[in-house]
Amino acid sequence: KTLSATHIIGGSISYSFLGNNTYKIRLEVLRDCINGDTTAQFDDPASIGIFLANGILFMEELVPHNGSDTLSLAPTTVCLVSADVCVHKAIYETIVILPPIDGGYTIVYQRCCRSQILVNILDPLNTGMTFHTHLDPVDENTSPVFNKDFPAEILVNTPFIYDGSAVDPDGDSLVYQLRTPIVGG
Repeated sequence: KTLSATHIIGGSISYSFLGNNTYKIRLEVLRDCINGDTTAQFDDPASIGIFLANGILFMEELVPHNGSDTLSLAPTTVCLVSADVCVHKAIYETIVILPPIDGGYTIVYQRCCRSQILVNILDPLNTGMTFHTHLDPVDENTSPVFNKDFPAEILVNTPFIYDGSAVDPDGDSLVYQLRTPIVGG
């Protein structure tokens, strides 16, 4: 089965340590439900790859889609009162057993394609996204999660401020770095 999508606008991937080398992996995928291809659906199932430190695939988890929610988006400015902004969020969760190994694991989800209305990405219809996180099972740790969802709307020629803070359930210190997004899918 081949899927083509022109609607992905963001997402995240995280994990929670449950004990005994067991982790819950959580994937959130956001899509533009107005400006993308209206026939594009969320992956069902989503393919989440778990890779060893040397890049070799350790396992693939096919996680079923259990529905999506439309995010309530209250306009943040008067300019958006009549704007067409609609975002669906799908959540995928699975439980995996990952034994301790040197170098840990990289958990990855890739998907094509981004919303066609993006103007700051060359050829968004042919540019996918990669969501990834590193898990070191020796630490028996849970990944940090962002305190707030990323806003669905950003206005052109308007200052943009976003609180990108996160919380780490294990109390680890967090370091932030802006990087070029990884293309994928």
